Amino acid sequence: MKVVQFLALVLTALALVPAGAHLFALPNKINLVAEQYFNVQNIYRGWSLFGIVLAGALVANLALAVLLRGRGRPFVLALIADFTALPAGLWMIRRKDAAFHLEDVGSLNGTFVNRHRVESAPLSSGDEIQIGKFKLVFFTGGPPRA
Repeated sequence: MKVVQFLALVLTALALVPAGAHLFALPNKINLVAEQYFNVQNIYRGWSLFGIVLAGALVANLALAVLLRGRGRPFVLALIADFTALPAGLWMIRRKDAAFHLEDVGSLNGTFVNRHRVESAPLSSGDEIQIGKFKLVFFTGGPPRA
């Protein structure tokens, strides 16, 4: 488990190197004339091999997710809403022991469970969650609440 965590961390960090290099070099390249710019871009030849690192990072993170899935630790899923899609703010679904709970911690339009506005509510399989104009049905794999 520790090895998978280490690999996921290292490979994810390495996968960010090319983007970071471009970001930090951008202020120096932005005012170059076209010919100089293309000469500088030749520095990055061979960086496509970082795709291998990216694939490794994806596999390591997937393996870590599978290994952590069955753990008894609280599972936290935080969705940061986009102003253009879901109402701005944050809402979370937490799993503690065998129960799931929905928490509204700042959405502008409120969060509804089974058409009732809630700040915090327990969730059961089959519950309808509404955030803005979006409706989601929550399933846990267990039988729906009657």
